[in-house]
Amino acid sequence: MLTQASVAIDGSKFKAVNNRDKNFTRAKMERRLAQIDESVARYLDQLDTADLQEPSEALAVKTAHLKDKLAKLASEVERESGSVSGKKVHHVEHVCFEIRAQLLKSGARE
Repeated sequence: MLTQASVAIDGSKFKAVNNRDKNFTRAKMERRLAQIDESVARYLDQLDTADLQEPSEALAVKTAHLKDKLAKLASEVERESGSVSGKKVHHVEHVCFEIRAQLLKSGARE
């Protein structure tokens, strides 16, 4: 249909938008990157501070409960290891393993 290069103009008009929020200069980008770096450093400091603080009362209660549950299950395994099927012993040992994992995850020591 067209054998030579053509240019078509349809008459559309678009308003250019160059407001402060949508244009970025090198200085704006450097300031924003510095703000982000400061925020990350502040967040990491907060995490370090939280790691150094004493565990909360709720964590202590949860840890005590899990240790008590672990001790009960361990004594059940010892008491019934000869008289029950291996499947039940395996299940109890699995539950003990899960409780130990929760204790380690919460930061408690056995």
